Amino acid sequence: MLAHSMGRPVVAPSQGCLPEMFPSGTGVLYNPEERDGLVRALAAVRSMKSDLVTQRTIEFSRRVS
Repeated sequence: MLAHSMGRPVVAPSQGCLPEMFPSGTGVLYNPEERDGLVRALAAVRSMKSDLVTQRTIEFSRRVS
């Protein structure tokens, strides 16, 4: 939630309640069972730097605060 409040996408494991907490387009979820899942998620999130992603993440954090 802190990342979203600063307009940053989230990188998190796809487990527990996390997949339901973060709407599509506001971050990257990865399979923690995959050997390079986190590495690929970190690479994918780098391509998410845009004004639209920033806007989505901030709007989402305001709705749930």
